[in-house]
Amino acid sequence: MALVTDEAVILRTVNYGDTSKILTLYSRNNGKINCIVKGARNIKSRVLGVIEPFNHITIVFYNKENRDLQMLSKAETIKNFRVIKTDLDKLTISYRILETMNKAVYDKEHSNELFELLIKSFTYINESNPEKSAENFISYLYFQVHLCELLGISPIDKIETEGDTFKSREMFLNRPQYEMIKYILENDIVKMDSGMAANETILNLMSIYDKYLADHTENFIKLKTVRVFNQMN
Repeated sequence: MALVTDEAVILRTVNYGDTSKILTLYSRNNGKINCIVKGARNIKSRVLGVIEPFNHITIVFYNKENRDLQMLSKAETIKNFRVIKTDLDKLTISYRILETMNKAVYDKEHSNELFELLIKSFTYINESNPEKSAENFISYLYFQVHLCELLGISPIDKIETEGDTFKSREMFLNRPQYEMIKYILENDIVKMDSGMAANETILNLMSIYDKYLADHTENFIKLKTVRVFNQMN
């Protein structure tokens, strides 16, 4: 059993027993892993407040190759994205990213690029203008488009052009939608113009990509956060 140090983003937490928690994390070097944290809910626990969703943390855990649940030994906060947790719109879209990541990625498959995509997305949302809802929408669409690219299932390469329609067997887009995707692929999120496309275009693309991911990843089913998001918009 090896003692491993890594950094991770917390995707999900579940209470276990009287005082413990089970975490699902996406780590830089070990991919998606599940860890148990014994005594995590004790008021004197050193990780109380550290092991919360969205938090970017350093972790030390005991890794056993053939075990699905590892044991967390230590965790410290790198960044807690505090603003996200105080803004309902930011919180909702961020939970949608967490849920998408958790369902689309397999355990123990690691990608430094995927890890950086998570950090970049949450940093953008945390720092975005709270009065511009389009910035939150773009952050999720940016995440979806680049997630598909990094998983090797991007639909754009299969698209054929017919006038103002862009289609393949799996996706049908109009010109504004197609141009929005190309814009996202060609620009860093911090340089993106939130006024580049209408909210309707972005929202429709978010739904298109959710369906596409559901069709192309084994564990991806309808997101619970979609229902909450739809009630708010």
